Amino acid sequence: MQRLITSVTLRGLSGHRMLKIATIGLGKMGILHSGIMNSLHDCTVVAVADPQPLVRKYFSQCCQNITCYKDYHDLLEREAVDIAVIATPTFLHTEIGRECAKAGVSFLVEKPLGITTEDAWTLLESVRGSKVSSEVGYACVRFGSTFQKGYEILQSSALGNLRKLRASAFVTQVTKPGNGWQFAREKSGGGALNNFASHLIYLLYWYFGRPSNVVCRMDSTFSGDVEDSVNATIHFNGEIPVADLEASWSAPGYPMPQLKVSVKGDKGELTVTDYYVELNLDRADGQHPSGLTRFFRQDLWEGVEFSLGGPEYCREDKHLTDSVRQNRSTIVDVQAGYEVQKIVGAMYESNAMRGPSDIAW
Repeated sequence: MQRLITSVTLRGLSGHRMLKIATIGLGKMGILHSGIMNSLHDCTVVAVADPQPLVRKYFSQCCQNITCYKDYHDLLEREAVDIAVIATPTFLHTEIGRECAKAGVSFLVEKPLGITTEDAWTLLESVRGSKVSSEVGYACVRFGSTFQKGYEILQSSALGNLRKLRASAFVTQVTKPGNGWQFAREKSGGGALNNFASHLIYLLYWYFGRPSNVVCRMDSTFSGDVEDSVNATIHFNGEIPVADLEASWSAPGYPMPQLKVSVKGDKGELTVTDYYVELNLDRADGQHPSGLTRFFRQDLWEGVEFSLGGPEYCREDKHLTDSVRQNRSTIVDVQAGYEVQKIVGAMYESNAMRGPSDIAW
């Protein structure tokens, strides 16, 4: 921990001013982003906030150059920071994001953006009236090497006219009744969909655009107040096919999360996961050979300044710091996060109505 957070790196070589970073929420993702941010050139973590005294005690002992706060309000009031990492429970995301925007602090907020579409809208309104850069935690998918390769193949039209689309998100995480904010709908916004499979919803949104309507059914095997599994049909506009989606955080045999998108066209098939890409073409198209071609994540690896949790997280953080320096939006900003939340909200609405839910854009 101490080596990750207080590591000394060469700074100032690029001539950029030092960006001061604060982390709000010191769970797994807060620690991960703190370690990465503090290892980027011309960035330094100066403060953290977490309500848990044991966490603050540990941090203050091992990271004496970082100021610890109990309340994030005090941090934003007393520290002149450029970027805040919001890695708290879901129900605090938009509240803290609004305070950051008000204070002129750019931010990375972990996914999902909020607990409801209306909740996410409040943050979008705040950001629209400010000059801050924002990024939502779906960016780790956007910067994943296999997902980028899949997007490249889809954009090349190698598959021809798309005929069939299937998508899934599985992990073995919830196998018995649980306690905590994740299992209380008013704090989490939902279970397997909002706090896990929303990554998959973002991936489909990136690949195929805005859908027009959804039909969704959910089931709770272990968690009474939130869903453990999801089955949905998502209708896209234009020539994009209907997507059949399945997701569960209680699926056996998935010790690590896995997103999967399978696309069948009239010229071949494409499968994209976190770990590999498979392209099977009926005939060569000038860019890709005929038959089966596999790209493993290791084959697509490109170096980053500091890899912790995977290079996609470093690219995510670096994209935000570059955007702040250049006074521009990120490619996965609060607007994108809101649109994903809108799709997720329609899926919950469909399940409640037991029928289709249209999505107005």
